[in-house]
Amino acid sequence: MLRDRREVVRDVVTEIIRQKVRDDELLVSSGIIDSLRVLKLISRLEHQLQIHIPTDQVQPEDFDSVDLILETIERVAIS
Repeated sequence: MLRDRREVVRDVVTEIIRQKVRDDELLVSSGIIDSLRVLKLISRLEHQLQIHIPTDQVQPEDFDSVDLILETIERVAIS
């Protein structure tokens, strides 16, 4: 069965920062995720969700929480 998109995003974030987070917890603005990790996050999300996230259409702040990541995917991702 396909995993829920939110669950995939949570798992990828947890894998990158090595700790669980709340869906509304700030990741970029708090310094938990830096710009290099944002790129790693985008790459893993693209692979796990089989999508393309055009990096020219996003900013690091678009990945500031699980909730914002999901909104960003809905807004810009290409299947």
